[in-house]
Amino acid sequence: MHVKNIEPNRIHPNEYNPNRMDDAELAELFAEVRHLGRLPKPVVVRRNGDGYTIVDGEHGWRAACEVGLETVPCEVIDGDDFECMRQTYKRNQHGTHNPVKLGQMFRRMMGDRDLSQRGLATEIGVSEGTVRNAVAYAEAVGVRNSYAPEGDGDAVDELSVRQVRAYLSLPEPIRDYWFDAGADCKAIDEALCVPETPGSKKLADWGQDDGFDTFGALVEAGLADMLRDARNSRSFVLWTHRAIRLFEWRGNQIRYCESIDEYIHPVIRLRLLNPVDELNRHLPCEADEHQRIMKVLITSIEWEQALDACAERTNDGCEWDEIIDAGVRVALRNAGLEPEDVADPRVVEMMDMVNAAPQWVRDADDSLASKVNYLRIMKDVPEEDAEEVIRRAEEIVKLRCDSLKHMSFRDKILYQMQVPTGLEPIVNEVVMTMNRDRESAAEKALYADRTQLMDRILEHAEQAHTMRTEELDGRPALEVMRERLSQMPWPEFRYLASFVLEDAVGAQGRWFQSVREEMGLPASEFPELIEVDEDEVGAADTVSQGE
Repeated sequence: MHVKNIEPNRIHPNEYNPNRMDDAELAELFAEVRHLGRLPKPVVVRRNGDGYTIVDGEHGWRAACEVGLETVPCEVIDGDDFECMRQTYKRNQHGTHNPVKLGQMFRRMMGDRDLSQRGLATEIGVSEGTVRNAVAYAEAVGVRNSYAPEGDGDAVDELSVRQVRAYLSLPEPIRDYWFDAGADCKAIDEALCVPETPGSKKLADWGQDDGFDTFGALVEAGLADMLRDARNSRSFVLWTHRAIRLFEWRGNQIRYCESIDEYIHPVIRLRLLNPVDELNRHLPCEADEHQRIMKVLITSIEWEQALDACAERTNDGCEWDEIIDAGVRVALRNAGLEPEDVADPRVVEMMDMVNAAPQWVRDADDSLASKVNYLRIMKDVPEEDAEEVIRRAEEIVKLRCDSLKHMSFRDKILYQMQVPTGLEPIVNEVVMTMNRDRESAAEKALYADRTQLMDRILEHAEQAHTMRTEELDGRPALEVMRERLSQMPWPEFRYLASFVLEDAVGAQGRWFQSVREEMGLPASEFPELIEVDEDEVGAADTVSQGE
């Protein structure tokens, strides 16, 4: 071996040296050189123009510069780049390699001789696994630096081989979200084990047999950014579970609603903790009986605006629900719909019912639910009454809607609070009025017919065992009662009948009416009757019973 003393300033380090020393090791070397007054061994160099490039011994050269040696003992060798890199590696087996720089050097050597990993391993006398692992680090740092150009890729050399292989196996950008969350290999396995919930896939369906295809599916579906905020392995697992749940939900919906991604993306952007719950709870849509979304009833822009309005105003869960619901209600009304139109998952069926209804029902300024309830009420209306119910309902709707046209906004609100304008309450009102009129007419006819009243009183009396079985002077008690009742004056008879038929409220009025008719007195000679309050009658009865 020929050793030559060379000035330190004529020597330069190479750019591929993978050997590294920590600060303590370097300080120890500096102290040794200072103690000896020379290097422990020569630096291996090769000629490079007027100077020399280090092949082995860079840290010794640095120590010589630090101590201030005038010359550095060097062994000068010949060789091309490949040979020098081979010697750099072989001569540094006693040291510690930076795995990234080692991988980069191996890749350069493979390129210089057009070698495969196996070919390089044979050429330099190492296992193929050694080359493969080192190259993996070089690939990983290249990928990492494309995501973190400030040099964050330097942290790759701190990873284990298993972590590097996991990193390279994951798709962009999930690999970097996993790296930022601590690069825990166990977290990947846990992330693929999604707890089973009603309607979700079983654990095994997302298990390790799927490899990393699950993560690839999340990227393909545009859901990868859900993992961006993972700050540790636990949060990486939780966010992956949420992303998979959303992936399942999206898969169930996108076949029926192609635009569903437009509504999912704002939820992802805002990093909502439970995106599926938010979509199920707040997104207004038409759905079939299997909860599959057929159509979203507001635009994706309106949905995003409603979410952004919430995000700007609150982080509180309860307030969030209130604000988003309010925003959705406004968007629905802008679309000509009411919130109750989308409350029922059978809304598609309801819309079909309305579309088959008469034109005036379809054109009515009313909610879908109110129109459907109107149609259901009409099904129960007797056929002979239907035409009259519709006629009256149409008249009331027109009258009240015409009234609203000439009112201020404030007066409209007050009017609608007091007077219903929807189809359902109006038709209910009409049906109830017609039923009351019919009952009133039947009641009037009953209390005008002595024979009918007599029969009803005797039917009531016959319910008592004594009245059915006892006799008076050899005659049935009911026969005697009929005879005596037939002799009772008409006013008193109607008064009695009112109590027997449990209509005490009308008893007074009927008695006065009958007496007026008998006496031929005009109604004006009698004071207005005070209507008896049933609650007051009940209270008075209670007091009298107590006495």
